[in-house]
Amino acid sequence: MDVYDSVSEKLGCDLIEFIRKTHEKNLDPNKVWTEDDREEVNPFAMLTKEELETVNEYAMLLHDEYFGPLE
Repeated sequence: MDVYDSVSEKLGCDLIEFIRKTHEKNLDPNKVWTEDDREEVNPFAMLTKEELETVNEYAMLLHDEYFGPLE
């Protein structure tokens, strides 16, 4: 099993799918953030440093899709 698969397993879904859902949730103009949202368990807390680096790599690759290129 590679790092991507390990991360996907821990997150409970495909890593790219997880990142896309997170971006879409964060971009929802109707989303009202509450204290309860801040108290949710951070899914990244259970990942190793290597796994977090993999998440970051894929998140940066998908960044342009949602926010445009970094300048």
